Amino acid sequence: MDLFEAPQIIFDTETTGLRPGKVIEIGAVVIDKQGNIVSEYETYVHQPRAVLYSPESEKAFEINNIDREAVLEHGVSEQEAGKTFTKWIREAKEVFGATTMRAYNQQFDFEKITGNPLDPANHDGGDISRGECIMMAAYRLMHAAGALSWGPTWKQQQADRAGLDPNHISRFKWPSASEASAYFASIGYTLPDEVEHRALPDARKESALAVAIQCEDLGCGPQ
Repeated sequence: MDLFEAPQIIFDTETTGLRPGKVIEIGAVVIDKQGNIVSEYETYVHQPRAVLYSPESEKAFEINNIDREAVLEHGVSEQEAGKTFTKWIREAKEVFGATTMRAYNQQFDFEKITGNPLDPANHDGGDISRGECIMMAAYRLMHAAGALSWGPTWKQQQADRAGLDPNHISRFKWPSASEASAYFASIGYTLPDEVEHRALPDARKESALAVAIQCEDLGCGPQ
């Protein structure tokens, strides 16, 4: 059974922090129309030692547990990473027919690669449409199922001022990837049990979430 109209790319980044934050790892997969992973990509992205060991980066490395020395030793330049990522995307389009690229938190991940040498759009053949944000798709379904957590006080006050219904989706916080994974697992979907906060394993898990969301939208349930 075809779940998607065409194959698609799901990607994830690991960074040295939220803002400004520099990309240190990219992971991506291609899923075919049935939702199977048919190709993978990953690379470390070199950043200066001063950036990797700065106090501002400490929390990010506590979360992702990436070895800074591995990034220094094995990471490629942003320019080279952009070229190899673009080459892989071009092959994903030509070989597998991928038509869109998505991420779990699209605003964050696309922001981190846009407008710099990592951006596939800056290299020949890297242009590709953006699909629906996986987090926002999960948000929609989890709200309908009553599975979201309430947003902070300011979010409730903002909704009150706008006169929104007590159960309006705007009153709830966006689900983290872990929360979305826990919800879809609770209704029967199998998601990869891999280390979290690493780019390729997260891309694999996010592709499984994309499949679960599509199955729920199509009404076919867990496969």
